[in-house]
Amino acid sequence: MVTQKQILSKLNRKERGHLLTQNKDIQRTTDGFKVPSQTQEGKEYIVNTGKNWSCTCHDHQKENEKCKHIWAVELILTQQAQKQDKQEIRERAEESYSQNWTAYNHSQTHERKQFLQLLSDLTQTIENQEQSNGRPRKDLGSMIFHSALKVYTGFSLRRYQSLQQRAKQQKLVEDTCAYNTISHYLQKQELTEKLEELIYKSASPLTTIETEFAVDSSGFSTSTFGKYFNHKHGEEREVREWIKAHLISGTRTNIVTGVELTKGNKHDSPQFKPLVEKTAEQFNIEEVSADKAYNSRENYQLVEELDGEAYIPFRKNSTGRSKGCKAWKKMYHKFQYQKEEFRDHYHKRSNSETVFHMIKEKFGEDINSKKHRSQLNETLLKILNHNIAVTIQQIHQKGIKPEF
Repeated sequence: MVTQKQILSKLNRKERGHLLTQNKDIQRTTDGFKVPSQTQEGKEYIVNTGKNWSCTCHDHQKENEKCKHIWAVELILTQQAQKQDKQEIRERAEESYSQNWTAYNHSQTHERKQFLQLLSDLTQTIENQEQSNGRPRKDLGSMIFHSALKVYTGFSLRRYQSLQQRAKQQKLVEDTCAYNTISHYLQKQELTEKLEELIYKSASPLTTIETEFAVDSSGFSTSTFGKYFNHKHGEEREVREWIKAHLISGTRTNIVTGVELTKGNKHDSPQFKPLVEKTAEQFNIEEVSADKAYNSRENYQLVEELDGEAYIPFRKNSTGRSKGCKAWKKMYHKFQYQKEEFRDHYHKRSNSETVFHMIKEKFGEDINSKKHRSQLNETLLKILNHNIAVTIQQIHQKGIKPEF
């Protein structure tokens, strides 16, 4: 059994000081701060915080360096100062009220008109592939416009037909088509690649705002079923299939900056790397938060190499052994000894849940398409529409001018 003494022997003075603040009652007196001994019950030391800090313990008297008791007092004073700063910020926020309701109401009441224009601007950046023979293809940008607007309105293909003509009259789109043509285009692999490109482009106007990001995943239910054999009951059963969307989003505006779609049974952690790398192509990443499913040395190291910090909670059986990953060791110690600070950063991950709620509440959590490729494209269209809606909010709240 590992003893307390053996555990303490592996920690430096600063780390022992952090433990003192958590396990001991440190009191301010007229002579200085009274700090209980970490190993001897009933023994106390006095830390003086005058011009030259000092402690009555043997370690400080002998080495003339910051002992664990000084580190503990310093941490307490720092935490008190931070709490005071947070309180002042909170009071200022309450006085000014951060939500600009006039701008918010204006963005919501005028969203549809601006949505059409931004969607048109985005889809017009799509270049069609050259065609040497065969039946002339429809303009790809127009097909994406119609597909996205259909998902935005929630209309069926037949009911959406009248909106096509209106969009053409307003010069928002170059081409119209038969209602079933949209369904055919949703089955194209080419459309998937273009939609991922447009999601990436739609986030670009917010590069000066977002520096902190969160990663998470959620499922979109489909209308198709798969079969599996239940060995326990010795029978074949059906299970509903669903699309798993892995997203990275900015924590200030909830803009989606990267997306990976998989089947519902795929693990989360392998999707972290492509999401963060794609975001880093146009955003400056200062920190990334995610839940335990993304906890790995590779993910910590990736964010460290981008000059950021990853706030991913450690599992119960995790240790501080770096195994060549300095970022892992650094964040493990912050997780253990600066829990409040780590928790504050980690809880920005909750914004990911807000993003999924916004998408599902506005555009539905069910996928109507029957075929797998169409299901992927329909999910991407929901995310693209979300990004356009977020951009409209920021036009009114931050005064940005989106250029794609």
